[in-house]
Amino acid sequence: MVCPNCGREVKTGSQFCPGCGNQIGEVVSSGPSPQVSGALEIKPKKKMKLWIKVLLGLALVIVIVVILALMLTSGMVKTIEAQLQALKAGDIATAYSYTSKDFQATTSLNKFKRFVSEYPALSKNKSHSFNERVSEGNIGTVSGTLTSSDEGVTPVKYQLVKEGGTWKILNITLNAPGLPTRTVQPPAPAPEARPPVASAMKIVKIDAGTTTDGRGIVNKPLTVFRPDSREISISVYIANGVKGVDISTFLELTDSGEKTKPISQHLENNGDTISLFSFTSPPQGWPKGKYRIHVETSRGLKKSVSFHVR
Repeated sequence: MVCPNCGREVKTGSQFCPGCGNQIGEVVSSGPSPQVSGALEIKPKKKMKLWIKVLLGLALVIVIVVILALMLTSGMVKTIEAQLQALKAGDIATAYSYTSKDFQATTSLNKFKRFVSEYPALSKNKSHSFNERVSEGNIGTVSGTLTSSDEGVTPVKYQLVKEGGTWKILNITLNAPGLPTRTVQPPAPAPEARPPVASAMKIVKIDAGTTTDGRGIVNKPLTVFRPDSREISISVYIANGVKGVDISTFLELTDSGEKTKPISQHLENNGDTISLFSFTSPPQGWPKGKYRIHVETSRGLKKSVSFHVR
């Protein structure tokens, strides 16, 4: 076979001339060539719906608020936990050191020791849970439950005050099953003590209510309560009190004559003072009707006031 272009001999079956490169036969393709596109397909991103953004924002705000609240109240809980640890170890003196100056001025170490011995949730504490924490300036409140080693659960409320930048316990209120509600706390500041005069001692007034101030004193006296009122707090104002005199109080449902178990405490100082008590409602709530609050002293003084549950 001869190349028609240059006349050179070409082997049979060759498609190109080895001399001039002229095409001798047809180029056979093995198949169609694939098409390649130079453009990439970009799918648009889906936009997050507005309501989802709002919910996520609210959730973030709530988390931040909770974290800040826990940070602001952690000092109060640390003080309470330190006292519980000392009580569990039997170190009453150290536990007493976590109380405020006002507390110690009106509650002796021996009285505090007697109070602790009555409630296993304090001296034999196994665990605790504080689900309410409120801090307003230098006054704070922590509420929850204490569980003793025998698995008894006791509702508790602590009030604390800041002294020198450190939280100190101002009062402790316990509602142990089978025992009367007890509060260990300082009374209102009393004027300068005067020589005790038995004949001048007087129960000035009795206030009852469901809310108290930072010292535990009833700040909104009531004469009508609801059956579902959880606690009835009582403030007894004493004029010319005599140190060592016992003050006791109890509630009477006058329609039936039923009475609560009396709660008593000693006057720790001479002079004007306020004795504080608290009664917790029965599991089914307070029965409706007319009640009387009876207050008596070991000196024979008596006074009572009425209120209604409707």
